[in-house]
Amino acid sequence: MSFYFAFLILFVMVSFFLFFSRPHFGDQMGDKRKKFLIAYFLAAGADWLQGPYIYALYETYGLPKSDIALLFISSYMSSIIFGTFIASLADKYGRKRLCVLYGLLYACACLATLINSFDALLLGRVLTGISTSILHTTFEAWMVHEHLKQPNHYESVGQTISLAVFGNAIVAILAGSLSSYAAQSYGFTAPFITSFLALLCCVYFVTVSFNENYGDSEVKVQNIFINALSEIKKDQRLPLIGLPQSLFEAAMYTFVFMWTPLLQENAGEGQDVPFTLIFMCFMFCQVIGSFLYLHLVRRTTAENIARWVYIISSFSLFIPFFFQNTPLLLLSFFTFEICCGVYFPCIATIKSKYIPEHTRVAVMSFLRIPQNVLIVFILMKVI
Repeated sequence: MSFYFAFLILFVMVSFFLFFSRPHFGDQMGDKRKKFLIAYFLAAGADWLQGPYIYALYETYGLPKSDIALLFISSYMSSIIFGTFIASLADKYGRKRLCVLYGLLYACACLATLINSFDALLLGRVLTGISTSILHTTFEAWMVHEHLKQPNHYESVGQTISLAVFGNAIVAILAGSLSSYAAQSYGFTAPFITSFLALLCCVYFVTVSFNENYGDSEVKVQNIFINALSEIKKDQRLPLIGLPQSLFEAAMYTFVFMWTPLLQENAGEGQDVPFTLIFMCFMFCQVIGSFLYLHLVRRTTAENIARWVYIISSFSLFIPFFFQNTPLLLLSFFTFEICCGVYFPCIATIKSKYIPEHTRVAVMSFLRIPQNVLIVFILMKVI
């Protein structure tokens, strides 16, 4: 256990060193940045609250593993089929409105999860898939639009997402602790009720704090999707952004599913693996990566950083194929999580440069389709 505590203390120290040595952000985006970060932390925190207990809750309902697998897969299928198109409406009807819709749909998904009925649970997963599509596109699009009004906006986007990664890691740790307390004290439904309340807070905050912005409010609905596909076909850089993004994030989700059983298997039966401490180390690795990006981007471009992130993360995930030594496994996992911390502000900066503003959410949504397809195939193998 002292081995894991030493890692955690090291990560905390490095994280705070990088935080206090980060480049000065300036204050031209101060108010907008704060609003985005608060809304994003509420939205992401609601998601973190549910994650650890969704499988356990389904088991307490007496569902067979085949039905649980179907529920998980249905969420990603919903994101492909419904989420892509609903999130894309943000360009016409407003990013603020869709952020509010995220909170309302996900809150309904939480309520559906409280009902011990397969149909209700399936509805909850469908709503979750739609909500996830909105979370990963529309909040970012709103933020980018506000940044585009400022000088040096590409650099500013990376700074904001770097702070979002930092805060998201802290929120994940706090949300995990809160959901654990709620589940132990009040049962496995309690984290979902807590998440429901967080989502209502998110809806209220977005409603009173965000101004509305659009991609193209005059476009016809059917042309939203035609224009997005036309931009992807016309600008070959967009598929070259989307394909590596899909592969990297599919690998990231696979890692989420597989790291706990791999460490448990390596430790042996009856051995206690401190998963909570390891998860905290992962979060501090992402913090390190997010602030490492700010130092790297002063010396090179986001595109060059992305190349090295893909290379290093690939090598880090090769290690478990050849070595079963626990410290080496952890080193490879921590390296991958640092790469994730660098990746998010890096890819956000790149997308802000190349995706046209008038169809930003629609293009981002279509670029996420290969990722969700890959995750569905992976889930069919591992669940």
